[in-house]
Amino acid sequence: MNNDVSIDDISEKIVDRLMQERQSNEIVDELNQELVLLKNKYEELEKQNQQLLLEKEDRSLVVGHHSTTEPNPFDSDEQVSAVTNAEVRLFLLSYFLSRSVLLL
Repeated sequence: MNNDVSIDDISEKIVDRLMQERQSNEIVDELNQELVLLKNKYEELEKQNQQLLLEKEDRSLVVGHHSTTEPNPFDSDEQVSAVTNAEVRLFLLSYFLSRSVLLL
């Protein structure tokens, strides 16, 4: 045993390491919770997107029977963009989460 290193130094290093691991676990837990929230939001947006696509399809069938055509709010790319953004966030979060777990 090295004479320069005391029992107190060793115990302090052990405590420091345990605290680092605990903080890492807390970060992973937080990221897991955020991942679950993003996954739920993504699923919600996907359902909304499917519903909007069905409504758009239904309206396109009905529009032919009206004498005037109303502007179609479903022609915008906002819904597609929202789903795409959710997918990107979900992917990035899962990627970084997997990387942080590997680092532990």
